[in-house]
Amino acid sequence: MKNKTKGESPEEMITPKDIRKVKEAVREIIPAHRQVKGRPREYSDRTIVLLYVIFILFRCSSIVEMYKMIEGKKRLLKVIGELPSRQTLSYRLRRLDIEAISRRIIESIKGGTYIIDSTPIKDITSQGIKKCKNLKFGKNKNGFFWGKKGHFIITQEGIPVKFKLTQANEDDARVGKEMLDNLNGLIIADRGYFKESFLSQFTKEGDLRAIVRPKSRKKDSSFKEKHSQTYSKRWKIERLFQKMKEVFRVEIPRKGGRDDLLSRVTALFLTVATLAFSKFVLNYPILDYLNCC
Repeated sequence: MKNKTKGESPEEMITPKDIRKVKEAVREIIPAHRQVKGRPREYSDRTIVLLYVIFILFRCSSIVEMYKMIEGKKRLLKVIGELPSRQTLSYRLRRLDIEAISRRIIESIKGGTYIIDSTPIKDITSQGIKKCKNLKFGKNKNGFFWGKKGHFIITQEGIPVKFKLTQANEDDARVGKEMLDNLNGLIIADRGYFKESFLSQFTKEGDLRAIVRPKSRKKDSSFKEKHSQTYSKRWKIERLFQKMKEVFRVEIPRKGGRDDLLSRVTALFLTVATLAFSKFVLNYPILDYLNCC
């Protein structure tokens, strides 16, 4: 990766060598083959994911723009290989087996410390609430918001391993409970997860332990004495959410696109997972993960 200079765009900074490293990371976290009904697929899931990582990395506004950019860079095209049609690319992203990808990432990491949290994905359109029946009101520490909610689990290094997109009014503890499969080690959570439905998943004999900040002020003081150093690692996921919104603009767009929100969040999850995996597992930072801006 070139040294960043103020004013340079991602297209000027990212080299074919970086994309080869992205390709290597994708190969590690995306299963090689997947059995599907019908005729054999011409393009692998790895090719689809690689292209969406490039889409996010280069801040492309459309697949058409990305393809024009790739076709104008022969060295980059050589690294990627043959391009699927735009329709195939969009279709295949919506049908990726995200659960299998999550399992693969978790297996590569082999346990450790995880952090779970949710973030609002606000509707920034101007079309009015009555026209958005597929959205809901939600509430977080900053007040009410209108839109969706993204739930993420990351490692203490910052590698996303799971995500789920829900309505804004979904309970964090209930969704968190559903996301704990295949994890072992320690999971850190804030007050929103201090509910029996979530806490009941952890036992002294289990493979997964939890540090969950209590809601009670009396219990909170003793909690800080015991767990302040470990709990402070939550800044990693807060930083991730901040960068997701500042750098990659994870919002419901002004001009339509609500139905495609899951695809865009999926593409972002795969991109961040790939960049973090490249940095922390392959020891090759690309755009220094999300600290590039």
